[in-house]
Amino acid sequence: MFTTQGDIKIRSIHGRYGPFNIGTLVTDVGTFAVKDELIEEMSEGVFSGTFVISQIDLGHFPCHG
Repeated sequence: MFTTQGDIKIRSIHGRYGPFNIGTLVTDVGTFAVKDELIEEMSEGVFSGTFVISQIDLGHFPCHG
C-alpha cells in the first residue's frame, strides 16, 4: 500500500444495465483504472488530491497455443 499525489477523472458511462461511473487515476507512478463503490457517488469531473493505492491487479488475457 502506498500514497501518491494525482488527479482522478470521473466519467459516466451508459451501459446495458444503466449508467455507472468509471475513474481514471493519473499519478507520477502511472495511470490506473479505478474500481470502487465511492466512485458511484461522485459527479463527473477531474479531482486532485492524495490517493492511497492498496491493490494493483495486472490485467491480462490468457492465450492457449
